[in-house]
Amino acid sequence: MGFSLNINLGSKGWGASHEGSVLPETDYAPGSGNRVLIDHKDAVSVAILPMILGVVFTGISVFIFFENSYSSEWILKIIMWIFAPIGLFLFFKGVQTLILSMKFAPGRLAPSVWPLRLGQSFSMEYRRRSKADGTVDRMAARIYIVETAIYQRGTDTVTDTEEVYTQDLGYAIASQGGDQVYRGQWDVQIPGDGMASFDVSRNKVDWMVEVKMYDGEKEIDDSTFKLVVLPEIAAANEVSS
Repeated sequence: MGFSLNINLGSKGWGASHEGSVLPETDYAPGSGNRVLIDHKDAVSVAILPMILGVVFTGISVFIFFENSYSSEWILKIIMWIFAPIGLFLFFKGVQTLILSMKFAPGRLAPSVWPLRLGQSFSMEYRRRSKADGTVDRMAARIYIVETAIYQRGTDTVTDTEEVYTQDLGYAIASQGGDQVYRGQWDVQIPGDGMASFDVSRNKVDWMVEVKMYDGEKEIDDSTFKLVVLPEIAAANEVSS
């Protein structure tokens, strides 16, 4: 996707709400002296909306079925057969998210350096507190770049998203202390010739981290986090040999 990355730091500084800012607004909390990114999709509240939509879609299908069971209106029948599976899918997806949120608190990622720079070496620790009988024995992580471009095609607005870089970080044994928090840690290096984070109204470059939890061979859940990589080269003492 050929668009130029022209980043203007401006006078407001990183994290301000002006165009070109890339820092998350409030998606972090202080912890152990580091920034701690939080995956909010793991929260209980996220499960409520798909469950409500699932009930609404399924309810519409049931209403159409009983009120128009002898009707020859093919449009109503099409709506019924479309809404029913969508409603059931959304409802059970919400239930699945709710069950997971009752077993585990939202995932957190603590990078040793924040924000990052091109060529930077750092470590990151993933934390997931167990609320109930959740069991985790290993975790897998990867870091990747997603490019997003929004443009007009006639009267339509098109969003083009492409994963342009990925680096598997491998597995980590999930350790657990007396605080019921599962932890996994990885050492990472941002490529020196990679792209910096970038966010304007129609173009974005996002550095992402994905962590998956496993119980044996079964994948339990995953968390995703957005990193920030500044358009600067890391100092020599911040780069591993």
